Amino acid sequence: MFGVKSESKIVGGDGNIQVSGNVEVLNVGVPFELHFEILKQRIDEVTGQQQKIQALGEKSLIAEKEILQRELSSNRSELDYLNEVLRDPIKYIDFVHGARLQLFELLSDLNAKELSIILGQVKASIASGDYVHAEKLLVDVEQGTKLSSRMESEVTSARAALSVLQFQLHKAETLFRRAFYLSPSVDGLISLLDHIDMSGRRQGVLTEFSAARSLLSPVERSEDSIRLILAEAFIRASVGELSEANILLKKASSDIVGNVECTELSRISLELIAGSIAAVEENQMVALRKFELALSMIEKSGNSHSLLILRVKANIGACLAELNRLPAAIEVTRKCVEDLRKMGNAGRYHLGIRLNNLGDFFVRNKQAREAIPILKESIEVALQILPKGHPSFIRRKSNLAAAYKMVGEINSSITILKDIDVDESMLGETDRRSLAKAMYELFSYSLELYNWYDALGAILKVRDIGAKYLRDSIKERNVPIIIEELQGRVIRSRIDIRL
Repeated sequence: MFGVKSESKIVGGDGNIQVSGNVEVLNVGVPFELHFEILKQRIDEVTGQQQKIQALGEKSLIAEKEILQRELSSNRSELDYLNEVLRDPIKYIDFVHGARLQLFELLSDLNAKELSIILGQVKASIASGDYVHAEKLLVDVEQGTKLSSRMESEVTSARAALSVLQFQLHKAETLFRRAFYLSPSVDGLISLLDHIDMSGRRQGVLTEFSAARSLLSPVERSEDSIRLILAEAFIRASVGELSEANILLKKASSDIVGNVECTELSRISLELIAGSIAAVEENQMVALRKFELALSMIEKSGNSHSLLILRVKANIGACLAELNRLPAAIEVTRKCVEDLRKMGNAGRYHLGIRLNNLGDFFVRNKQAREAIPILKESIEVALQILPKGHPSFIRRKSNLAAAYKMVGEINSSITILKDIDVDESMLGETDRRSLAKAMYELFSYSLELYNWYDALGAILKVRDIGAKYLRDSIKERNVPIIIEELQGRVIRSRIDIRL
C-alpha cells in the first residue's frame, strides 16, 4: 500500500473544503501563508513527539539493561555459592537444612489454614458437649500433620481446654504450660496462670509469672503490655503485696488513658482488677462500683462470653454480702447458680464456688437450714473436680460447720473442721486467713464441749499458721496464754484419767 485515500467533505457551506485522512488536514479557501504556518506547527509537534518517544525508548532500554545485569550478577553469585556448597560438606548440610525450612514454612502456611478450620470444629464440639468428637479431631491433627511450634501450641491449648472440661486440672495445667513455652504469648500466659490458680497452687503463680514474663517483650503501652501489668497487679494483691499491686494498677491506668490503640477489653480488665484489689483491701464500696462499671462495659460492648458475665455478677453478689446487703446478695448469687447449672461441665468449676458463696450468705442471714444442702453440694462438686487438699475446701467446710453449729449440731461442726486437710505450702494469703479462722472456730467449738485436747490442737494450729491472720489483736495476744492454759488442762485431765 502506497498511501491512504483521503475523504473530502464540505464544511460549513461557505466554500471552504476540508480534506482529511490519516496524513494531514488541508483547509481550502484560506490564505496560502496560513497553510504553511499550520503545516510548520504540525511538523514541530510531530518532531517533538518523535524525540520524546526516542528518549523514552532509550530510558527503557537502559532500565532493562540494568535489571538484566543485576539478575546476571545475582545468578553468578548463586552459581558461585552452589559451587562452594558442592565442595564444602558443612555448607552443603546448611544449604539442605535451609531449603527444608523454606519448604516447611510454605507447607506450614497451608497447614495453618486447615488447622484453623479444624480447631473451629474442636471448639464447636466442646461447646456442644461432644468431647469424644473433639478428642478424635485433636488426635487426627497430632498424628496426621507436621506442626510448627505455633500450631502445636494452638493444638495443645485446645487439648488443655478439653482437659479442664473433663476435670483433669493437673493435666490441663501441664498442657497450658507446654502450649505457652512452645509459642509464648500474653493469652497463653494468662491461661496458664488461671489454671495454676484453679489447681490450688496459688503460691506458685507469682513464681511462674516471673519466669514466663522474661520470654515476652511487648511494646510499651501496647495492649499486651497493659494486660501483663494488670495480671501482675492481681497476682501481687493475691499474695498480700498490696502496695506493689496498687503501683502497677496506677501504671496500667496511666498507659490506658488517651491510648487509642487500647481496646475495650483492656479498659474492662482495668476495672475488674481494680475491683478485685479493693475487695482484698476490704474496701467493698469501691469494689462494688468497679464491678458494676465493668459489667456495664461488658454488656455495652456486646461481649457474649456468658461465663465472664456470671463471674462479674457473682463478684457483685460477694460485695453486697460484705456490705451486709444479704437479701440482695442471695438473689444475685442464686441467679448465677441457676445460669451456671445450664452451662453443664463448662460452668461446673465455678458452680461449686458460687454454691459455697450462696450457702455462706444464707448462714449469715440466719437461714442455716437452707444453707446446709447447698454447702454440701458445693463440697460434692469440689470432690469431683478438684485435687485432694485444694485450698477451697477450707472455706467450704468452714461454712458448712458454721451452718451445723447454728442449728445446734456442734459435734457435726467439729467433725467437719477436723477433716480439713490442705497442703499449707500451696496457700495464698487469703487461704491462710481462712485456715486460721477455721482452726480458731474448731478451738472455740471444742472448748464449749470441754474437749481440751482438740481445743489445744486447734489453737496450736492457729499459732503455726500465724495468729496475725485472725485479724484480731486481742485474740492474737491471747493465743500464747490460751496454749499455756490448755496444756495445763490436758496434763491435769490425763492425771485424772490415770487416777
